[in-house]
Amino acid sequence: MGADLTQADVDRVARGGALALGREAGLALFDAALIGGKAHLLPVPFSTAALEARAGSQGLPAILRGLVRAPAARRGTVAAAAGAAESLKDRLLKLPPAERTPVVLDLVRSQVAAVLGHSGVDAVDPARGFGGLGFDSLAAVEFRNRLTPATGLRLPATLIFDYPTSEALAEYIREQLAPAPSGPAALRALEAELADLEDRLVTTTDNGDVDEQDHTRVTDSLRALVARWTALRAGAAEAAASAAADEAELASADADQLFDILDSEFEPLD
Repeated sequence: MGADLTQADVDRVARGGALALGREAGLALFDAALIGGKAHLLPVPFSTAALEARAGSQGLPAILRGLVRAPAARRGTVAAAAGAAESLKDRLLKLPPAERTPVVLDLVRSQVAAVLGHSGVDAVDPARGFGGLGFDSLAAVEFRNRLTPATGLRLPATLIFDYPTSEALAEYIREQLAPAPSGPAALRALEAELADLEDRLVTTTDNGDVDEQDHTRVTDSLRALVARWTALRAGAAEAAASAAADEAELASADADQLFDILDSEFEPLD
């Protein structure tokens, strides 16, 4: 069954604590399980050192917890993991909103690379599904176990199915740790970014690095941005006015008018 396993697969299984079985040993254990008469039996050799390491860093599945004792520093490890997660959250909150998701994406890709045995994140396409990258059920479990202490979040068991790419998962984690500002906070964040942009424009101009062609190109971009902002505002006002008119129409409509409105909204069934 293990003939098609890559070295990365073998390393991942070893990190989980299970040891490889030869054909004769595997068949002997299989026979023992069949004649043992017990409903639940796991004839699998484990590395106690690997299990102790998992107990100290990621935690063990309930079925394996009786095999080894958790290290005495377990609580300290949990506290350290929580501190690391808080540091990540604090780090994100100190960044401009536009820079937060890339930081989380780098974390996600680095964990993917570690699970799959890649030397770096360049081998991890952020837009490709985890299944296409080479994930199986064991990889999914290890990946979630790595991300949990790194983020401090209670991540669902269906993580890679709910958020099937590194990009989607990074956006989810970022939203949990540092939600995008809304309302007055969003406006203040926007004004801060505009002020930063103004400072950068002044600095660039003062340095004499802008020729006429550059100036024209940047000016056109700024004018397009202002036009877009104005159009968005006008569109929002128009949508609000339309919604208010629809609400007023519904509030004043009698029964016949309500049926007419419904008939105009929904096509009759054949």
